Amino acid sequence: MVFRDLPIKRKMMLVIMLTNITALVLTAASFITYDLVTFRESLVRNIRSISTIVAENSTSALLFEDEELATKNLSEFKVDPHVRLAALYDVHGKLYAQYPTNAPETEFPRSPGPAGRVTA
Repeated sequence: MVFRDLPIKRKMMLVIMLTNITALVLTAASFITYDLVTFRESLVRNIRSISTIVAENSTSALLFEDEELATKNLSEFKVDPHVRLAALYDVHGKLYAQYPTNAPETEFPRSPGPAGRVTA
């Protein structure tokens, strides 16, 4: 049966249904796009917050060469499941403490990246 042969009631119902489906698909697409964009920004913002706290708390551990305290401070990253690895480096750029403690040293960069760098 061709569209022009359908009764007007069916045509109106079909047009309304197509309009509603189109509106729903466009709305869902815009919500998904928005979530994808804001998720990454939110993730970086959260990691920066945790990193700032860890950095402030680790200053004394690095100054007084307290490796146990440095490792304890890095364990704060366990609250965020998106953080896979974290490390503190000494003044000479040598790996000082790492999170998780059982991760192989080959997983970490040989020297720290530029200040303020957060990779997601």
